[in-house]
Amino acid sequence: AMLVGGALVAGGAFSTAMGAPTLESMVAVSTPLNVAVASGRPIVMEFYGNACPHCRKAAKSLRAVEESAIHDKGVSWVMVNIDDPRMAPVWQMYRVDEIPHFEFFNAKGDEVGFEVGDVESSRVEARIAEAMASAIL
Repeated sequence: AMLVGGALVAGGAFSTAMGAPTLESMVAVSTPLNVAVASGRPIVMEFYGNACPHCRKAAKSLRAVEESAIHDKGVSWVMVNIDDPRMAPVWQMYRVDEIPHFEFFNAKGDEVGFEVGDVESSRVEARIAEAMASAIL
């Protein structure tokens, strides 16, 4: 599948408790979908819901992976809120029926894989490496 352009992802307020990563803080630093698509960089799309306890757990366990992907590897990390009706075409396109749900794309926009549910950080890191490697083949 190819990644296609989309609407702007609504940002959230930066909110942390004593510096702990939160879902809101991940949303605050995420890349808007239209910017990510135009960037020519590998993309991680994370689908989440505001009230999803697994999504909040993922925010805490994956924050270091997200920061490394963005700052060290040049990956665009896009947070897609399934509670936002403007994002329905995007999550429907990728058949998101369980959250958190992660889609991984190389720099050419080709989908290279996905992960669903409580995903270990090592799986996300492996998918990011796959997305980065497949863009240079």
